[in-house]
Amino acid sequence: MKVMEDEEKRRLQQAAETYRSDLLSQVKQGQRLQLQQRAQEEREHQQGLVQQLEYQRKKDHFLSRPASHTPGTAVHPFRQADRSRSAPRPPPHQAP
Repeated sequence: MKVMEDEEKRRLQQAAETYRSDLLSQVKQGQRLQLQQRAQEEREHQQGLVQQLEYQRKKDHFLSRPASHTPGTAVHPFRQADRSRSAPRPPPHQAP
């Protein structure tokens, strides 16, 4: 009887240890996945910032081109609104 009780006790202990080990593995895997997700989100955020800067640089470049400020031609409303911020203006004509 004693041998059977000891064997049952050992089996339960082993099952509990296996269960504990499995739970720890699941927690560690969840933590790894969270870290990977955060790293991916950070990479995407940085890429978005780079794209935003590139867009702003290109927009400023195109708005500062002389062809975009040709006198006597219609100026797109976007260029009119943004002209004061990004495009250099030619100096006004001075009467001699």
